[in-house]
Amino acid sequence: MGRDHRGSPTDTGKVLVTMSTCDPDEIVALETRAKTKSITLVEAPISGTSKQVKDGTALLLLAGGPKGLDYFETIADAISPNRQRVGAIGDGNKTKLAINCVLGLNRAAIAEGLVFAQALGLDPATFLETAMASAARSDVMASKGPLMVARDFTPLGRITQSLKDFALIQDMAARNAHGQLPLVARYLDLMQDAEDAGEGGLDNSAVLLAIERMAKA
Repeated sequence: MGRDHRGSPTDTGKVLVTMSTCDPDEIVALETRAKTKSITLVEAPISGTSKQVKDGTALLLLAGGPKGLDYFETIADAISPNRQRVGAIGDGNKTKLAINCVLGLNRAAIAEGLVFAQALGLDPATFLETAMASAARSDVMASKGPLMVARDFTPLGRITQSLKDFALIQDMAARNAHGQLPLVARYLDLMQDAEDAGEGGLDNSAVLLAIERMAKA
């Protein structure tokens, strides 16, 4: 980014924005390298589906110094008006991974509920409609539940991406002295099963297929 009439946060006027979902420790190391070149690093990973990104409704998880963030936010509306400042460099991806953990486990819970309901002889569509009217309702249920019922796994967020993210979540948990997260480990089993079945390119709602296979095993 170049200098504009509002001024820039560095002498060189250079701001580097990273929007990748990756290891938070690598982002911290990148900031150290950027500083040696008088570059201000801003972290802005995106929380949302590809459709939300396209629609401009995804959430940007902003991290870094206030001057760099102020500068980036002068143009951030071009990506999305939904933004949350979450802390220092590294905290953006930490937050993204923790959110992804909740999202993934939510998808798995919805899929397992549907598999269980169908095993009991309930109509999946009717069950989903009822669950949506109950305390179990969530945004994930609203977006992924109909895809599971329709068995429409056109990718918005792929199994392969979830497998990568959850492997990183597990690794970060181990590095931060929390050991193994039991539900994350189980979700990784589901994602690996789907990947091994050739379903890596399907939407992550296809966790339903892995649960169906394991239920029959």
